[in-house]
Amino acid sequence: MMCSRLSSIRAKILLLLKPEAIMPFFSVVIPLFNKETFVARTIESILAQTFTDYEIIVVNDSSTDASAAIVKTFGEKVRIVEHVVNKGLSASRNTGIEHASADFIAFLDADDLWKPYFLEKIFELIQKFPDAGLFATAYDERYQNRAVSVRKNVNFAPDEMNLVQDVFDANSHQPLFCYSSVVVKKDVFVTAGNFDETITLGEDVDFNIRAFQHFELAYFNNSAAEYTIFSENQITNS
Repeated sequence: MMCSRLSSIRAKILLLLKPEAIMPFFSVVIPLFNKETFVARTIESILAQTFTDYEIIVVNDSSTDASAAIVKTFGEKVRIVEHVVNKGLSASRNTGIEHASADFIAFLDADDLWKPYFLEKIFELIQKFPDAGLFATAYDERYQNRAVSVRKNVNFAPDEMNLVQDVFDANSHQPLFCYSSVVVKKDVFVTAGNFDETITLGEDVDFNIRAFQHFELAYFNNSAAEYTIFSENQITNS
């Protein structure tokens, strides 16, 4: 695939640079609170990506189970940032943003998954729509003990890549993306601000309202992520 060749070329260029000049193309931020059952498979889904120029940052929001210990088994493949006290999902994402080295920040909740081509498709979106601020794909919904429901948006043809100028109108029919299927350019946070840490429900909606006042969304209308829905789908406490 063209994306794989571009990734390989970029990797060779990086080898010629000084170590201090090298930074990943993507920073993957995983907020973590008591997800010992899921977090290993979440990280494994990142390590299985066809696009490999990324760093993984896990923000441990003061977990009380074995989550952090499980993450540490991945060694240098994952960087762990610790919260001494539980601060909540928004604060955990903001901490990840602060520690991110890359210009493009991907969020993945600790009980969700990426399909192997997620970052590759996002990279293609960035190449095709470089002026967009957010880049996302459709996603699957996996319900506990139930089949997967595929979320493709009815406004676009399957497998189509589009620049969505009116996100709120397109999103009114059905969700375009979840926060495990979106990547945000770091400049967006400079303009729109980070996640509001005073909001414990719908913090992503609040951020979207601010972000899409200034930036457009590049969108791939096929599922490249899996969003898990069950009784305790909150990643962190408030």
